[in-house]
Amino acid sequence: MNDIFSGLESEAASNTAARSSKVDAEIARMSQIYQNLIEQHLLQESSFRGKECRVNIQLIPAGNSAVAGAVKVIEGDTRLCNATKRAIAQVRSFPLSEFPEVNAQLKNINLTYKPQL
Repeated sequence: MNDIFSGLESEAASNTAARSSKVDAEIARMSQIYQNLIEQHLLQESSFRGKECRVNIQLIPAGNSAVAGAVKVIEGDTRLCNATKRAIAQVRSFPLSEFPEVNAQLKNINLTYKPQL
């Protein structure tokens, strides 16, 4: 009887690990999408070379997508951070994942932008 329960526990743990791995992969995928959307609106200046900006973005779900509700600079080059904030404001909407647990984690994200000039 104990073998049956240990088998169920093992299967449950395996399913949880697989789900967690899927969620992690989806978070990475969505993060890359968000970064690409922001970069499309970011003016590239040679003066940004070697600099970085770290911002916090709070997303507000709106149907099948989300909008940036608040953007706060955590640290970084002032000019690059201002340009990054402007680029984020220009993104009309951020797509949401099909996984609710992913969307819950993406409501409040920190993004570090380092221009690749």
